[in-house]
Amino acid sequence: MRKMSIFFIAILVIAIANCSTPAVKYMSTKPVFTGKNVKYELVNSSVTSTNAVFYIIGIQIGDYKNYSTLLDEAQSKHSCDLAKNVQLNFARNEQAFIATESYSVVAECWKLTSGGK
Repeated sequence: MRKMSIFFIAILVIAIANCSTPAVKYMSTKPVFTGKNVKYELVNSSVTSTNAVFYIIGIQIGDYKNYSTLLDEAQSKHSCDLAKNVQLNFARNEQAFIATESYSVVAECWKLTSGGK
């Protein structure tokens, strides 16, 4: 009986620890300047969910939990249409984000919006 209670307490502690600080794997972009064009190199990173703040052309998407909200925000902050060129895919555990862009449209948007700021 005592072993069972210790086992359940251990499971509970592990569950609480995992829920409070889940690791979030994501890909962020950094600008790579090649002549006239700006390309974005995908950079693999891993942080805890509390620090999961990353950007696509200056848009903070760490707090956006659904795709349409992100796209609405992208359209409202920029003069070019990112809706068709920004994809946010949730992993099965909904803690991993993969952000991908269409390089040409994103580079044009970056120029039009002075770096998305």
